[in-house]
Amino acid sequence: MNTSNNYKILIVDDDVLSINLMQDILKKEKYQFATALNGRTAIYKAKAYKFDLILLDIVMPGIDGFEVCKQLQKYPGTKDVPIIFLTALSNIEQTKQGFELGAVDYVTKPFSRDELLARVKTQIELKRNREVLIETIDSIEIATDIKNESVIMETAKIFTNLNSINALGDSLLKTNLNPEQKNISKNILEKCSKTKSQLEELIHIIRISVEQILSGVSLTGVDKNTNNIVRKFVEQAEKKIRERNSEISKKRTILIAEDNMMVQKLAENNLIKLGHTVNVAENGKQAVEKFRKGKYDIIFMDCQMPEMDGFEATRTIRKIEKEKNIFPGIQIIAMTAATTRSERKKCMDAGMDDFLKKPFNTQELLEKL
Repeated sequence: MNTSNNYKILIVDDDVLSINLMQDILKKEKYQFATALNGRTAIYKAKAYKFDLILLDIVMPGIDGFEVCKQLQKYPGTKDVPIIFLTALSNIEQTKQGFELGAVDYVTKPFSRDELLARVKTQIELKRNREVLIETIDSIEIATDIKNESVIMETAKIFTNLNSINALGDSLLKTNLNPEQKNISKNILEKCSKTKSQLEELIHIIRISVEQILSGVSLTGVDKNTNNIVRKFVEQAEKKIRERNSEISKKRTILIAEDNMMVQKLAENNLIKLGHTVNVAENGKQAVEKFRKGKYDIIFMDCQMPEMDGFEATRTIRKIEKEKNIFPGIQIIAMTAATTRSERKKCMDAGMDDFLKKPFNTQELLEKL
């Protein structure tokens, strides 16, 4: 497990005072960092060195933060490095542009120490989790290839020995043997033939692709007992993989019903980064229509929206589920700035399942999955 002093962060800002402040904050937490005072230097350093995170100012002379983000998204070595925008901008459209270019979060200036560290820690942990999952999959594939090749080679040697025994048995039967000796020789040949069949079955199982096994399709060409053994092995392997990567949510299809563009993009970008499929509705009416036409695992529902608010949208969805006899219903999580007891009761009465208090950070969002 990496400690914070293994994490490398690139700070990009034309304001020296801002850079010094961020350096002081990150230094106390023992993060490693490099700095760039302009976009051109930032692109060069990001491509030349491996960073876990980039803190990127939007407004800079020459190449601004938007262009830096755009260039880094095109380069294979930097496209997966999470970018947090540093911005004093209050213009929603400009912040939206940052998310559309691939940023995963933003921090408004002037920022507090706790806010900066919380957002930095969340994004680095998410990046590390993705890397652990990829490394795990690669290791399993490599180990499986090596293991399968070794087993097949050893099995080939056994085949050679069995063929030799078979040939000797045939020769032996052609000699003058008494009835008892002939029966023993025939028994040896029968055992030899049966063992060869079992080995051929074993090779068939080994050569079956991992994708076919994990797909749940019954194996062809093997007996029921062998099939059950393989199925049991796969179930155990899948369970271990799930336990090992329990911190990484399974892939889901998610609907975000939210009229605030910044909240939309913050949630959407981070969920997509983890492989989830995300659709967005700008009001309750759109959310209901998307629910009717699509299939979702979860809905994040803002309570206050134009045309139809989250409460009415939730009641409508629950009514649709009842009419279509859908049970259990879809999980609906309220996104609300008001978390008083009366507000929670109002959400529950409407049919919502849980609450996500706004403003929320990425980790709080993912925990609801």
